[in-house]
Amino acid sequence: MSNFILRIEVKPGSDIANCATEATQLANRLLVTVVFTFNGVHCMACPGDLPESLENEFFRLLNSDKPYKLARGRASQPDSAPQA
Repeated sequence: MSNFILRIEVKPGSDIANCATEATQLANRLLVTVVFTFNGVHCMACPGDLPESLENEFFRLLNSDKPYKLARGRASQPDSAPQA
């Protein structure tokens, strides 16, 4: 995995499902960690992560009382390599 983090900005009016999908696809293509903020929740997609996992974690944190919210997508299997 790369040591790089790619920070992206989400267009206003975007949908979290689309953002999670695009961020995980970008992370897999470039083999970097992709981070973005969506409605006050910081989101992170790494190569091999599942967009559904990132979206579910986003909604869980959106309604939480935590002062800092970091949603992280998870891979279907630990240490799984991205699909080519």
